[in-house]
Amino acid sequence: MAKLRDFMKGFTGAVVGAGIIAGAGFGWKYQFESWEKAETPKTKAKEMPKITPRKPRDNSTYLARAIQERPKLQRPKSKKYDAHWILERDTYTSQSTMGTLYHDVNRNGIVDREDKILAQTLELPYRNNQTDISSIPTGTYQVKPRISKKFKRHFEIKDVSKRTDVLFHTGNYSKDTKGCVIVGSRRKRNKVENSRNTMNMLNQKFRKNGKSNINLMVRQKRPTKRSTRKHTLS
Repeated sequence: MAKLRDFMKGFTGAVVGAGIIAGAGFGWKYQFESWEKAETPKTKAKEMPKITPRKPRDNSTYLARAIQERPKLQRPKSKKYDAHWILERDTYTSQSTMGTLYHDVNRNGIVDREDKILAQTLELPYRNNQTDISSIPTGTYQVKPRISKKFKRHFEIKDVSKRTDVLFHTGNYSKDTKGCVIVGSRRKRNKVENSRNTMNMLNQKFRKNGKSNINLMVRQKRPTKRSTRKHTLS
């Protein structure tokens, strides 16, 4: 029994010693691994390739050449006239010359469907463009707004050869004009009616603070027995 007891003590001591040695070894291994992990650097993330910005292109030479070679833009011509009128004479007697005043809306120089009748006109017969006794010659003139004590607001026909103070004004009969043009909304033989209202309408449409520019074309129309257009305002 004493031998068995001694054997068990020795065996127990050996087992305990082996356990101590094994535990110490495991601890040293764990410590070494921790040291190794501490010393090894962390894994680096993938770095994006650096993009170097391009240098700005020097376009000064290119732009200078483009400016020199670019076509020169033509500025639109200013409108010399704000409106175009056509005075077309169609009726002739020994006492008067009568016609129709149109607004040439599309400015093509002819009377067509787009044009609007502004007034019926009454003038004296043509007598070689003599002052106060003759109507003005056919041609193109400039018309300007005008104010006077006698006719109030009306229009003046400018640049008539050897003539001055040729007007569009109010009246009814040929005796009321001295080489000027009388306007009205209706016509009869040697007479126009509703003259004052017609002149007021013209002033409202074409007067712009006294600075309107109107191009007037006066032409003769061959008289016909039958007229295809009524002599009233449209």
